[in-house]
Amino acid sequence: EASFLMAHDSASGYINKTTSKHWRYSKNQVGTAYDQLQSGARALDVRPKVFGNNGTVVLQHGMVSINTPLATLVQDAKRWC
Repeated sequence: EASFLMAHDSASGYINKTTSKHWRYSKNQVGTAYDQLQSGARALDVRPKVFGNNGTVVLQHGMVSINTPLATLVQDAKRWC
């Protein structure tokens, strides 16, 4: 058995006034995936969603869609590696 820190709803770090009108109520992380990993998280709770008919995969937190592509989170996590 191993223990490690996980960032719950990691995508909520990308929520701000321009990405969601519900930002005050849905944000429970601060910073990008890079920032969360740099702060000690070793697992990211990511909840993607296919957006629209064009197949774009964006981030999701509960009922809140975050207008940030999944690729952005992945790039931020790769930058930390």
